[in-house]
Amino acid sequence: MSKTTMAVVGGLVVTTVALPSLLLAQAESFATVVRVIDGDTLVATVAGHDQTIRLLNVDAPETKDPQRPVECLGPEASAFLTDRLPPGTRVRLKYDEERTDRYGRTLAAVFESESLVNAEIARRGLGAAVLYEPNARYYDEVAEAQRAAQRDNFGLYDDGVTCTLPAQVQQAVETLAQLGTQTPTDSAAATANISALTSGILAGEALEQRLIGVETGKHALLHAIYASETAAHREKLASALTDAEKRKERREQDFTRLKESELRKAEEVRLAEEARLAEEARLAEEARLAEEARLAEEARLAEEARQAEVARQQRAAAAKPSTKRTTTKASSNKTTATSKKESSNPYLGYTGPRCYAPGGKTWKPC
Repeated sequence: MSKTTMAVVGGLVVTTVALPSLLLAQAESFATVVRVIDGDTLVATVAGHDQTIRLLNVDAPETKDPQRPVECLGPEASAFLTDRLPPGTRVRLKYDEERTDRYGRTLAAVFESESLVNAEIARRGLGAAVLYEPNARYYDEVAEAQRAAQRDNFGLYDDGVTCTLPAQVQQAVETLAQLGTQTPTDSAAATANISALTSGILAGEALEQRLIGVETGKHALLHAIYASETAAHREKLASALTDAEKRKERREQDFTRLKESELRKAEEVRLAEEARLAEEARLAEEARLAEEARLAEEARLAEEARQAEVARQQRAAAAKPSTKRTTTKASSNKTTATSKKESSNPYLGYTGPRCYAPGGKTWKPC
């Protein structure tokens, strides 16, 4: 019900009728942008007072919540709104049923040059259409803009932007497809393949759980953006996970086979090494015995030579007296001959040439 009041102004009775609440909810205001807070919130001067304006029926990725990390394309959404509505921009605010939220922010559709900025955010793929009853006046327009962004793969729908959910699913699928594809040639390579596959599968399963959370509405913004395509993403990821699990089983079988082969070869090498060392020990022992035999033979020959020398010396010693007597006798004979010879020399002391007389018995110095 409207409320009527009366007042006397200049002697005249003036009747004032208060507007119904529905008319107030649909009223509009002009404002001047002061600054942008994030992708769906700004501060504007309205009727001489600064107000925090929360854009109706659109939700952009978070950048300011201290309890949550900066969300994918949150900074880009803030930058877009800042570029779109720089400080000093004149805008028109239109309201719906409820004009403020529980945080005291003004809820409004923001128009600039007759364009609904709320919908522009969604059209760039930088936000999603959201419905908080009873404010539904601008929901359809924002939702249509969001569908256009999805159709054109803009922003949060672009699988070329690494932080988006489509990009994460695509990257996970491609990574899983590449893991463990080469048949390993040794157990170490098989172990590396198994480890890589295990890590990839765990990451894929974590992403699968995130997709379930998105599908069930655990993540409100992601649900608003991706709800219509989450099932397709899950199916693609599940197929990649199944293939990766099969490859992991094959690599585990490869590991068992290769490890057994390596153990056999290692045993063969060990036995061959033991045989080599045993042969070396045998040869070394033979060489030692041969050296001992050689040294013993040398010692035996040396002993025989020593004994022979001793025997020789003994024989020599035994033969020395007989030799002395013979020498003495020879010397005596020589002396006698010399004496005889000298006695036949009538010219004592002459040793020059001799001239013999006929018959050769007598001579004289020549």
